[in-house]
Amino acid sequence: MKNFIVVRTLLDRDRAAEAVMKTVPSNPPFCVEIKEYRETRRAAQNRLLWAWYQCFAKETGYSKSEVHDKLGGRFLDLVEVDAFRDGEKIKIIRPVSTAGITVSEFSEYLKKIEILAIDLDIKLPFFGEETYFTATKV
Repeated sequence: MKNFIVVRTLLDRDRAAEAVMKTVPSNPPFCVEIKEYRETRRAAQNRLLWAWYQCFAKETGYSKSEVHDKLGGRFLDLVEVDAFRDGEKIKIIRPVSTAGITVSEFSEYLKKIEILAIDLDIKLPFFGEETYFTATKV
């Protein structure tokens, strides 16, 4: 079981304490962790990103997934992760997942992609434009 409560106000704090008292059983033991909240990317940002990937795919001939990999490799921080090849554990370097980056980091990623699109003369849709809604349905 993994639940979390974001506390922004004193009322939120009181409700969180009450929720812990009501929902956490005394047996088995549970761990309650308190840490600073980091908002990750928003769903709307992610929809826009994939609409943009569609535009790049249409212009370059790559799939949206290939565009995702190529742009991530170009503009996102890289991390070392474990992988397996032929039954052997190896280390590989790959871009961080956009699912785990903050809203601010995601915005920076979008800005870099937008600049690249301008350089390549690729038209990108934005929120509210008819082309945005068309691109997100693909």
